[in-house]
Amino acid sequence: MKAKEIAIKDLCQLTDADLFKEVSEGLDLIIDHTSQVEKDAKFLAEHKKKCGLNILKDIIKEEAAKFLILLDAIRCPRVPPEKFAKQLQRFNDHLAKGIYSLVYNTRPAHFKEIHELVVSECHEYYLDGPNDVDWIFRNEILRKREEHIYVDYIESNGDHFWLTPKQYYHPDISPIIFYATPKILEVAYALWKIGCTKADSLSIIAEQWRTVEISDDSSWQELRKLNHHTLEKLASKNLIIEQPDSVHSTIIDNWLFPLHSLDIRIIEVHKSHLKKIRDKASFKMYY
Repeated sequence: MKAKEIAIKDLCQLTDADLFKEVSEGLDLIIDHTSQVEKDAKFLAEHKKKCGLNILKDIIKEEAAKFLILLDAIRCPRVPPEKFAKQLQRFNDHLAKGIYSLVYNTRPAHFKEIHELVVSECHEYYLDGPNDVDWIFRNEILRKREEHIYVDYIESNGDHFWLTPKQYYHPDISPIIFYATPKILEVAYALWKIGCTKADSLSIIAEQWRTVEISDDSSWQELRKLNHHTLEKLASKNLIIEQPDSVHSTIIDNWLFPLHSLDIRIIEVHKSHLKKIRDKASFKMYY
């Protein structure tokens, strides 16, 4: 993993022209790989193989997130270089990929909603349960990703036990088996189909977005205008591949503001602090 993290950061050393060529190749490879994995996921869904399906669904969302992370790097200003490097490093970060997948399931009216969602999902531990404070859980994005894939021996609220992914595919617990293309992949497919992954297109996207200042007050209406203007600019340079109106609409309505301005990393939370909150709430409920 360390070697891959170093390699992705090496993109910082490239000129824009070389960066666009390199990222263009990577984006196309991600789509090619993800489309193949999606075919296998659909096959597993048709044959009621939910264990493998759950794992592939997570992989699909992570690969689609990598696509949007790279495009956000293209939309990110290269000065200061630390900000650009931080965005590239998210390519191999499971939390960041999970955040991207989660955010693309929303329709935020303002960027503030994205900002608040990201902060809420980055906590190392949190309280939840029937009364909202009953138990302490590890970060949900990272926890569920591992629970879908691995058998683990865990500690939770002082108890130790084995945890198996079977809880997510046992027929008595989860009888419904289906596959639907996740929203984040729909957006990635649309951007790829219309030609946004070409090196010349990435140059236009960078030109249009690097100077955009995003604040919590930035609205969905502003976002639509920016997306529409980006497509118009690509069309003026004959870089658009003709597609149905639905593909244009997917991009205009669902390609979200870039997340490079947000701090996406684990927020340290001490279990002792959460235990005090839980104990205080329990005392109030019973006395």
